[in-house]
Amino acid sequence: MEYNKNEIKDYLIDHLNFFIVGSLLKGIIHNFNGPLQVLSMHVELSMMDLQREKKLLDALVQCDIPEDVRKMVDFNINRVEKRRSAIATMQSAVVKIEKLVQLLTTRAWDPQALTTPVALAKLIEDETVFWQGDLFFKHKVTVSVVQNDPSCIIQTIEGKARDVFDSMMAICIELLRNSTNRSLTIEIKRDEGHHLVSFRHSGLDIDIGRRHELEISPELVSADTQIFMDCLASFAEARTHELGWEFGTRQQEITCKIPATPRKSDAGSA
Repeated sequence: MEYNKNEIKDYLIDHLNFFIVGSLLKGIIHNFNGPLQVLSMHVELSMMDLQREKKLLDALVQCDIPEDVRKMVDFNINRVEKRRSAIATMQSAVVKIEKLVQLLTTRAWDPQALTTPVALAKLIEDETVFWQGDLFFKHKVTVSVVQNDPSCIIQTIEGKARDVFDSMMAICIELLRNSTNRSLTIEIKRDEGHHLVSFRHSGLDIDIGRRHELEISPELVSADTQIFMDCLASFAEARTHELGWEFGTRQQEITCKIPATPRKSDAGSA
């Protein structure tokens, strides 16, 4: 799809704040980590205090004490249990926030990063957690992950690999927006010396042009959305090319073909 300069300029101006925030991600994460660590520490200390208080009250109730005192002790034991339940809920929330911060940290990767072994299944699992807000809570998308080779390890630059899967996920979300039955199936399988990662969605059909540009009827999506998805597809294509992968789309499926790392058993039999 062809765009004139004014369309591209208007789009970039409207979305410049996202690029600015993204460029500051490392600093944002650093500023977020300090208060989060303080909160996590005080939640943990509060839980330890309640456990000690509960232990003392349990010991006291076993003693020979007047009935009115026993009732007061029982009342305080119930109060401690309620507070422990509330603190446990806070602990769970803090753990979730810490995991999300860790996922954000993986997006602030070093451009000079080297190729390392990466668990492909874990990478995809992180994707579904990272995008959960958009997929489930915002768009009510039913997501299923099929791992036919859960132990597969690939040699790659992890940050660039995440860029590819982030782009694939973002395209799927845009295509699912106007769908009534919103579902997404992510499948990992080994196929003739490659790992094939497939994102199959129930959204709009897409066709690929000469440069992997997404051709969608203008009646179905806005011009801004079309530009956004074209940018995502071009970005995914560029990253896969850098990694030696293959990016492709067909109808309701977006795929990424990754050269498989030879297993020890494969190398031994060669």
